[in-house]
Amino acid sequence: MFVSDAPAPRAKQFEAWAGGDKSVKWYSRRVSETDIKAIENIALQTVYLCGPPSFMADMTHSLMNCGVLLTNIGRESFSY
Repeated sequence: MFVSDAPAPRAKQFEAWAGGDKSVKWYSRRVSETDIKAIENIALQTVYLCGPPSFMADMTHSLMNCGVLLTNIGRESFSY
């Protein structure tokens, strides 16, 4: 998952930044709702997701629980 105009994340990692804060945080695990809520103004951001169907469904659900509108979630799926 990445927020804003961040470059595509590496496998099993995500980076997140929002607004003027360009600090990058890398994680080697599934993103949690706690991680999402820690992103400043997340409900106002455009979020881009790419991954297998279960990841996409889980992340879309979590993002919407954190106030991100479905129209602000860009998705591209793939399967192994």
